[in-house]
Amino acid sequence: MWIGLLGSLQVRVDGTAMAVPAARQRALLAVLAVRAGELVPTDELAEIVWDGMPPGGAAATIRNYVKRLRYRLGSAGRQIVTSRPGYRLEVADDELDLRVFSRLCRDGGAAVRAEDWAAAFGGLGQALGLWRGAPFADAGCERLQREQAPPLSELRLQAAEWRAEAGLALGRHGELASELAEWCAAEPLRERFAALRMLALYRSGRQAGALAAYQQARRMLVDELGVEPGEELRRLHRQVLARDPALAAPDAAPAGGPDAARVVPRQLPAAVAGFGGRSGELTALAGLAERAGVRP
Repeated sequence: MWIGLLGSLQVRVDGTAMAVPAARQRALLAVLAVRAGELVPTDELAEIVWDGMPPGGAAATIRNYVKRLRYRLGSAGRQIVTSRPGYRLEVADDELDLRVFSRLCRDGGAAVRAEDWAAAFGGLGQALGLWRGAPFADAGCERLQREQAPPLSELRLQAAEWRAEAGLALGRHGELASELAEWCAAEPLRERFAALRMLALYRSGRQAGALAAYQQARRMLVDELGVEPGEELRRLHRQVLARDPALAAPDAAPAGGPDAARVVPRQLPAAVAGFGGRSGELTALAGLAERAGVRP
């Protein structure tokens, strides 16, 4: 089974999409998925599913919802386990997008710290690709969105920053400039995105664009928060103005890796060991030299 919560609820069983049309059943499945592997008491499920206002007889209704969910999920329905005083969803780590996303972000962060830029760029790209929209978009549960969505969204922004750092280290500034423009538009008060965008523009030969990006970020911070940009952004602005060599893109490594031998093609012919095929000309030269009294 696959359960996706990074967007509208997505359920697949053996590759086949399974619709869960009832809003309360979607909320129940989302809660069990967020707490996967953990026993969630029935009364707590009711509190979350009905956003703190469970109706009378909520426990019986929850049992009915679980029964209907199991039926709809077919063979995967047995993964919803009854365990008094509640229920537990048993899924593997690779069956839930939240866990896959968290693992990829954790590994990507470790790769960034180790300066393994290729691994970081690839893994974090996979993590971001799991997002299809706002988490729990149609779960019909405000409590889930209020408590669970903000930390997930923050981790997504961190993953995007890490991926951009890795991409710049790999010399992918050209493609990142437009991507970072979109991130800056979505998160105009996040200075790290503005700094990364400035660097991507500058390395793409667009100094004026980098300076304009700084002014845009500064104007937003002043207008919205009444503050000037932080030290990182101001320092980068000074470096762009001065065309600081420290901002230059890293040199591309040879195809065989950083230690690959550099092959230099021959540009001149080899030295000539002797002449051949000019016996007539050589005889004439020898005769001239003899008449001139020069011994060959």
